[in-house]
Amino acid sequence: MKQEPFINWRALSGINLPQRPPVRPENGENMWDTESVRYNKMSALERELTLNQVNALPLSPEDSVIDMGCGCGRLSIPIAQRVKAVTSLDSSEKMLANCKENAKAAGVDNLTPMLLDFFEAEAGVNVPVHDIAFCSRSAAIWEIEKLCTFARKYAAVLIFANAPSIPELLAKLFAGTGEPAGGGRPLRTHDRRLDYNAFWNTVYDLGYEPNCSIVPDGFTASYASVEEACDDLRMLGTVDPDREDVYRRNVMQFLTAQEDGTWDLLLPTRTAVIWWEVHPETF
Repeated sequence: MKQEPFINWRALSGINLPQRPPVRPENGENMWDTESVRYNKMSALERELTLNQVNALPLSPEDSVIDMGCGCGRLSIPIAQRVKAVTSLDSSEKMLANCKENAKAAGVDNLTPMLLDFFEAEAGVNVPVHDIAFCSRSAAIWEIEKLCTFARKYAAVLIFANAPSIPELLAKLFAGTGEPAGGGRPLRTHDRRLDYNAFWNTVYDLGYEPNCSIVPDGFTASYASVEEACDDLRMLGTVDPDREDVYRRNVMQFLTAQEDGTWDLLLPTRTAVIWWEVHPETF
């Protein structure tokens, strides 16, 4: 007999999340289409440390995997290089266009893009069941039970772990430079008591046996000069003409000079990779 949990972790986890913005606001535009250029750039900057997350997932060469809310393919592409096939699902045409372009550039030909909102997806109806279903920083984190219906073997959730999210990092990079950075998305309310632990406990209380790895994450690049770094990162936010000095100081906080005269960028954060068997053994 299933027991009711002592603590409603699902409700508590919502306290530490920003209110979910509508995919299509009043102007009718898909918010992720609007953000696609910015997030494609951030995905490129996160490419190196994304491998820490991929290494933490239970992948096998014979697996089929579905990425719910794939964005620009940040995870879909390196996962496709390790498994039989990947389906990359997203509600944004422009995100999927970037995903396809990035996959082609990486020489990946076993990735299938699917234009569909997660909340309109039905396992075995309009979306095939895969061996592994996962989501990373996407709307599927609000529907863990539904996420599991798309998986035969494992499901996974990837979220920031007591560490800054993309909007928070952009807010630091463009603090005091003009319009608010981060695409105007609301920032999280930080409370260590209600972070990735709330998701782990939610999964546990649903009857699963979740595994959790905390891995280093961040956004990296190498530049020939500080000026090159400032020019390259500028498209991620807004810099008013009279705030150039502020922007440069902000960027300098995340640059480290190298012996060869180049500058390395690191916007550091951390990710929790939580995965579980969707049909756990019971005793």
